Amino acid sequence: MTDESTTETADEKLFDAIRRAASDHGGNAGDPDYEASDLEILFQEAYRRLTPTQRESFWRSDSQSGRR
Repeated sequence: MTDESTTETADEKLFDAIRRAASDHGGNAGDPDYEASDLEILFQEAYRRLTPTQRESFWRSDSQSGRR
């Protein structure tokens, strides 16, 4: 059993890798808008795959209300 408070999960590692790739893309292009665009496309694609119930739950979650 691992301590989740100090051990990065597979999902967190994947998210960090995606975020770094988007950041690198913006840095390599010399334009931070590339980073924002990459992350926007990712969010749109992920959101599109949610069911209506999952979408409602996402928008009502604590992380969307600034209480995280």
